[in-house]
Amino acid sequence: MVTQKAQKGFYKVQIRPYIPLVKEEPEQVFLDKKGLSPPISVKGFLVDSDTVPLIIGFEDVLTDIKLVCDYRTKTAFLQIPI
Repeated sequence: MVTQKAQKGFYKVQIRPYIPLVKEEPEQVFLDKKGLSPPISVKGFLVDSDTVPLIIGFEDVLTDIKLVCDYRTKTAFLQIPI
């Protein structure tokens, strides 16, 4: 059930059906002009339905990979450990 404030003092309630999820750890790679990164395992939630998208978490990516941003030169890149 999702509750959102619709108007002052009133709430809009939307009932969503329960959809069973399967937690998996698929591997992903990053591709750039130089090649492929090593495989990175991420948390993913899969459903046996085409009505909802694949949900992939980026928690592992954000904790294992360093995001480098240089605003002065307007460059950004990921440092992926090998």
